[in-house]
Amino acid sequence: MKKEFPAFETQRLILREFSHQDKDIIHDIRSNPSMMKYMNRPLHKNLQETIDFIDNSIRGFYDSTGINWSIEMKDSGIAAGYIGLWRIDRDNNIGETGFAIHPDFRGKKIIGEAMLPVIEYGFNREKLNKIIADVDPENIPCRRILEKHNFTAEAHLRDNIFFLSKYFDSIIYGLLKRDWKQL
Repeated sequence: MKKEFPAFETQRLILREFSHQDKDIIHDIRSNPSMMKYMNRPLHKNLQETIDFIDNSIRGFYDSTGINWSIEMKDSGIAAGYIGLWRIDRDNNIGETGFAIHPDFRGKKIIGEAMLPVIEYGFNREKLNKIIADVDPENIPCRRILEKHNFTAEAHLRDNIFFLSKYFDSIIYGLLKRDWKQL
């Protein structure tokens, strides 16, 4: 029996399973140097890399290692970005969150709106005790979103990531289930 993907609706958004129909918007994000500035991941060079990313994301849900939602605008049906929980550690009940929004949709508080059902899902359905986020210290918009959702900066790790022959720092944010208050 196939697992049922948990879709959510908010006032303006539908959080749904990735599909190959999302490939163009995801490719726009994952192939754009300014969009990927703080992600420390290789840029997608072609649509096949994006399709592989989508397929791996879908597989992660069915393998119980993570979940990514496409963020779709209710009013237009257009995908605006994605949000997820991955690196789910079932022994310690910890998962990592992350997100990306297309530049056309920035400044509209979309990620903030999408975070609430993702946090609820992580704590209530996945039975996580803690959700973390690994953030580039210079990514101020991401840090603000996390802080608005009661995440706490727990550690500043120097030279934590080696990417493109350079070291990058990380700030690890954490949110414990007992500290989370629905906003």
